[in-house]
Amino acid sequence: MEANHTADCFFLNNVQLQHKEGILVSEIVCCAINFVFALTATLLNSLVIFVIWKTSLLHSPCNVLIACLAGSDLVVGLFAQPLLVTYKIAEISDDAKTTCNGRIFHWIVGFVCGGVSVLTIATIAVDKALALHLHLRYKQVVTVTRVLATVSAFWFFCVLASFSIFITSSDRYWTLIPIPVLSVSLSTTLVAYLKVFKVLRRHRNQIRTQTLSAFHDMNMKKYKKSVLTTVYVLFIYLACYTPLLTSMVIRLSLGYNLSIKMAYEWSATIVYLNSSLNPVIYWVRMQEIRVATFNVMRKIRGLENESRIGSQIFRISNLNKEYE
Repeated sequence: MEANHTADCFFLNNVQLQHKEGILVSEIVCCAINFVFALTATLLNSLVIFVIWKTSLLHSPCNVLIACLAGSDLVVGLFAQPLLVTYKIAEISDDAKTTCNGRIFHWIVGFVCGGVSVLTIATIAVDKALALHLHLRYKQVVTVTRVLATVSAFWFFCVLASFSIFITSSDRYWTLIPIPVLSVSLSTTLVAYLKVFKVLRRHRNQIRTQTLSAFHDMNMKKYKKSVLTTVYVLFIYLACYTPLLTSMVIRLSLGYNLSIKMAYEWSATIVYLNSSLNPVIYWVRMQEIRVATFNVMRKIRGLENESRIGSQIFRISNLNKEYE
């Protein structure tokens, strides 16, 4: 049995409600994957934010940026993925009104979170470059207050851009807006990391000539590891977003049809996987996050012997702040 219905949905192309066997299976699998990873994204990113918030020694600009990135990933798990599941279930049930509303809110939330994430990643890269070039002035120029103000401006800009689509009444605008944002963000990120790796290469050459102290060398190794961690976050972000960007380009070239619609939904699912992967990267690559998480878990369980763990966080944090 096959049904095929369309319904108007604001500025979006008509909602296509089709229940061919292959499409139905694809939609059910898509819903199941998003349901599971909505839970992991919510739990893991909540834990990252909670750990950084509860550990005062982690209240550096760099770690606050990590918490802000976890914040946008948390919104994905709390809202974007559940909304995708909601409108897909409504679509299967031939509920055009719920499908339309869920689809609108899903793409708005996804649009905003994607924009905030890429802008935050670019800011992390700039922060790493400033830590090297400002040296002792870094703590005066880059503060937690300024970091929070910058990220708040990102949220305001992305929300404003997402709602401006209602003025244009065209979903092609939704496809075109991310291009300049991504271009500027990725260009800024690339330039910042090129500068960082240029300094790191000079440092490696100095090691060969033995012109650095052992303490300085140890701190540079810590800094290099933190830079590589943020580069991994960037690469995974690009890997997850490439299918969606490809779908956007094809949509602009060929127009909107059922195949493009399914490509959008599956590429969005891949994008949302990024929100569950990022916390794993933090715990694998950032020792201070791991230690602080263990410390917070001990507090929750009511264990009071935390002096050794606290001193370890203090030592790690001090080493990481040498170049902040």
